[in-house]
Amino acid sequence: MRTLLICCLTAVTNFGALGNVPPQKPLGYVAQSSQSQDGSLLKPEHGTYEDAMEFARFLNGAGISVKSVHRSKLEGFFQGIEKAAFFRTENGVVEVVFFPDPRGAEKVRVTEQRQAGRYLYSFQGQPNPKPNDGFDSNRPMFFLVQRNWFMVLETEELYDSVKSALKKD
Repeated sequence: MRTLLICCLTAVTNFGALGNVPPQKPLGYVAQSSQSQDGSLLKPEHGTYEDAMEFARFLNGAGISVKSVHRSKLEGFFQGIEKAAFFRTENGVVEVVFFPDPRGAEKVRVTEQRQAGRYLYSFQGQPNPKPNDGFDSNRPMFFLVQRNWFMVLETEELYDSVKSALKKD
């Protein structure tokens, strides 16, 4: 238990060094007094936390300021892949699915189709998304894959910034 607490405190300390990312409270902290408390914020006890902090450090190091890190609706989108996070940055939102295989995200291919003014996205590769899962959007979506990161980016500007940073990484 003491080792777990020390690890969590170390993670919280490291998290605070990310710049504009708000520090998380240590394990056991219960905040119910603030109405503005966001329950979607990623906490150190969540299994995605370490991967998300690594990605937040990458973004901040590339000059893309991370404002907050949240749990993602993409948790479990790909069969057997439960780690995902939602990053609010100064340039928009990026969601990342973290694959356990160091090059796992690179095996996924994205296909875009236009139908009745909609943007329909499907995915191929291993692991496959859950049956009948895809994205149906009223605007274009942007995707990047590198290493174990499958990234869904909100804007073309953010896409260009992250793509440029990945080339330098």
